[in-house]
Amino acid sequence: MGDIVGRARVILADPNSVRWSDQVLLGYVNEGLAIARTVRPDLFRGQHATVQTPLLSSATFPLGMVYESHLVDYTAGRAHYIDAEHGEESRAAVLVRLFKAGLLGL
Repeated sequence: MGDIVGRARVILADPNSVRWSDQVLLGYVNEGLAIARTVRPDLFRGQHATVQTPLLSSATFPLGMVYESHLVDYTAGRAHYIDAEHGEESRAAVLVRLFKAGLLGL
C-alpha cells in the first residue's frame, strides 16, 4: 500500500510529504478501496471480511495489479479535492473519473 501512496505523491508533486502526510494519503487509499468494494464487490470475492478494515502502509494490495494505477488516481484526486486551489478542482475530477472508469473497465 505504501507504493500506492508513493505513486500518488508523484502526481501530487509532494515527494517529501510537505502537503499530505502518509497517514492522510493512506486514508484516501482505504476510502478508494471501500468505494471499489461497493461498486465492484466481485473484485473482493474470497475475502470474507464483512467490514472493511483499514489497511496499513505495509499491507499487500488486495486487488489485482491492474487496479493499482486506478487507486493511485483516486488517492491523488481525493487529495486534490481537499486542497483544490486555482482551478485544480478540475484535475481532481479527472483523476476520480479515471478511477471509476478503471473499476468499471471503461
